Amino acid sequence: MAPFFDKKNRGQYQGERLHPHRDSDGSYVATTSKYSVDYVRVNSLDELSALVRSGYGARMSNPAIPQAPSYISHEHITFVEKKIQLGR
Repeated sequence: MAPFFDKKNRGQYQGERLHPHRDSDGSYVATTSKYSVDYVRVNSLDELSALVRSGYGARMSNPAIPQAPSYISHEHITFVEKKIQLGR
């Protein structure tokens, strides 16, 4: 499971989740805009997560939706927090 997601907020696929998009070279993209000049390519979800938490957005998609990946700003991204069970 990806460490974060967003939901499409309009259109035919409204409410569907978007997850970090993996490019054909295997990298993920953190960015501050929709323009490729601002892309920071990383090789792991951990690296991408750290950049998004620090203020970057990410290119995100859903394989079930026939649309190009979207730039999602960090304000719209929801993180999935893992619950840790502590022993007694």
